Amino acid sequence: MGFLYVDFEDNEIFTPEKIATMWGFHPETVRSWCRTGKIKSHKWNGKYAISGKDFKDYINGGI
Repeated sequence: MGFLYVDFEDNEIFTPEKIATMWGFHPETVRSWCRTGKIKSHKWNGKYAISGKDFKDYINGGI
């Protein structure tokens, strides 16, 4: 993927729905990435939460 500039904080928390809206994916696609570990996430109250740092790592190739 290479480096991609993103403008959010490492400690910001994203839902799969927010990421889907930002990047043009279906929310279930992002939830699938969470379930399979493609994107690091944490489950909180039965819902996935993705930190800004983990989201940045994912979009920048997992560095």
